[in-house]
Amino acid sequence: MNNSAVIRDVGLTIANVLSTGLKAHGAKANVLVGPPQRGQFDKRLPALGVSLLSVDAFQRPRRPEDVSQEAQTDGSIREYYVDAPLDLELEYLLTSWAKELDEEAVLLGTGMKVLLECPLFEKQHIVGDSFAEEDRVQLVIQREVPLERRMLLFQGFGEPLRGAAFYSVPVLLYSERKSAEIKRVISRHVGITDRQSGRRMR
Repeated sequence: MNNSAVIRDVGLTIANVLSTGLKAHGAKANVLVGPPQRGQFDKRLPALGVSLLSVDAFQRPRRPEDVSQEAQTDGSIREYYVDAPLDLELEYLLTSWAKELDEEAVLLGTGMKVLLECPLFEKQHIVGDSFAEEDRVQLVIQREVPLERRMLLFQGFGEPLRGAAFYSVPVLLYSERKSAEIKRVISRHVGITDRQSGRRMR
């Protein structure tokens, strides 16, 4: 598992789900991952765009359960403390691109419908090797994005304001660093010795 590629793989996974869903709905369109700029899409119209907008990170303190276990060839288990994972909140923008505005509106609605029907990405949806087999990826739509932020966003990309949907995806970024082996105390024996005779009483 190459967890360092998690940001890339989430974007590719969203694109994969969209591509599969569009076909299921009978929509013929490309799905591209990249900045929301018309020059990226003009030769691939009609198309949906998946754009990474921001990455928020939170480092939580290490907890007692942040322990890695490794099985040895002799059957024994070695344990190591590991860093607590980094909590990431990835923000994505979904845009549609076509020759006509009405076609863009229909395509955007279809893309949003696909993600509505598949808000939880499982093993069969996930692209890349950033996740374990049992991992799930939750996609959450952002309900209220201020108009001012939308305008500034597209101005930053040199594009006029257009219809778009905002999504966030919480994921974990794991550290590969680990401590020295943990030495656990399995049992203790307490002995009492008579100071005068030197005999061990128990």
